[in-house]
Amino acid sequence: MKKYLTLLSVLAISTVVLVSFSQPAKDDNEQLIEAGVNLVDTGKYRLAIQALKDCDVPFADALRMEAYNGLNRTRKAVLYGVEYLDELGQQNIKDSTVSLSSYVSTEVQDVLNKDWKYATIQIRKRLAGQGYNTQLQMMLGSLYQTNGRYSEAIEQYDKVIEYCKGIGLKDFGTDWLCVWKSDCYYGLEDYDNAVKTISQAIEANHDRDYYQLCRRGFYYMQQGKLNEAREDYSKASEVNPDNAEAYFGQCAVVYRQGKQDEAKAEYDKGIKIDPAMECLEHNGELQDIVTDFSKGI
Repeated sequence: MKKYLTLLSVLAISTVVLVSFSQPAKDDNEQLIEAGVNLVDTGKYRLAIQALKDCDVPFADALRMEAYNGLNRTRKAVLYGVEYLDELGQQNIKDSTVSLSSYVSTEVQDVLNKDWKYATIQIRKRLAGQGYNTQLQMMLGSLYQTNGRYSEAIEQYDKVIEYCKGIGLKDFGTDWLCVWKSDCYYGLEDYDNAVKTISQAIEANHDRDYYQLCRRGFYYMQQGKLNEAREDYSKASEVNPDNAEAYFGQCAVVYRQGKQDEAKAEYDKGIKIDPAMECLEHNGELQDIVTDFSKGI
């Protein structure tokens, strides 16, 4: 059941996540899903597809996606992945909710990204007949973002934010959309908008999200606003004293300010928590600065 749990154990904006699975299903569908999960997990992909042929719940399409992916039939897997997202998105619209569950599912994301251009074509076709579908739009934005088409990603995230506002979901409920948008602006080297956008998320969280504070601190560094950057990294370390990235960020800032002793003190705090600097794997530029500093210690 590992993959089944992976798909369902995910971040959600609303309290309603995967509604069609949280409600009691028909006995036959439950049995088919259980059989499909077991067959996919044991690599019996053809048998899984056969077992699920009469199953009409959305999660069956997620399993079909995994099965076809296991058989290296990528486009078939993509089609079922898109179908799965479409069904969930339509359910969200009916219930006036928006869920991020499928967006952060690495199973769906990774499969669609294998042939991302084909996936974007299939998603756009489905969106052409719908006013909104948050699942499809978030995944489309993600595919664009992952493949460096940042302006198009921002356009999709904005559509989701617009929908969220329309159903009264705002601020904390949409903060991670702002984070993703800010990353796109960073990719475009538009640091002013990157700061402005992630600031919306930070304000929604009342300065209590250390990851977001670290991201804004890094954007400030790109602008050369070192005092502002250090302030954010300092706040992040207060929110989470075990957050090595905040100390590494402060190290980089004061190092650039020529304060060697202070930089070493912050570096020592970070390296004690994270000796391999794994927290910086998503931020190569910051890692380079800290690594350069460490060579001179």
